[in-house]
Amino acid sequence: MEARGLVNFYQCQKCSEWVVTINLCTGTTPATIPCSCCSESLMFSSWYRLTSREEGGLLRVTHAWYRPYNTKSLHPEELEHVQQGGLFLETIEKACVLADFRRQGTEPRGKEWEEWGPWLEARYGKGGGR
Repeated sequence: MEARGLVNFYQCQKCSEWVVTINLCTGTTPATIPCSCCSESLMFSSWYRLTSREEGGLLRVTHAWYRPYNTKSLHPEELEHVQQGGLFLETIEKACVLADFRRQGTEPRGKEWEEWGPWLEARYGKGGGR
């Protein structure tokens, strides 16, 4: 399991496109993801080993690993993935909305929202990405 708050870097071996991810909650993430640019190759993880340039904030976090709050609409395979600690990947803006407990209409204040809510609101305004 990878810890909440870790930042990772994925780069495509073919076109050199990259994404920077953050873990919005503790869970497991894959070593590779499909390249969203060339769609012909995979992006490989840096295993959370960022260079001093990347750690210095020169790369903006573009995507987030999150655990969906509402699992009722998940397919059985997706639900099993989540139950085993797997996280989902989305753009940072969409992940913030999908992980936002208040979006569900019940306004729970779970542990993950208590820890990430202020950061999301500071970065994306009230409502975390909406």
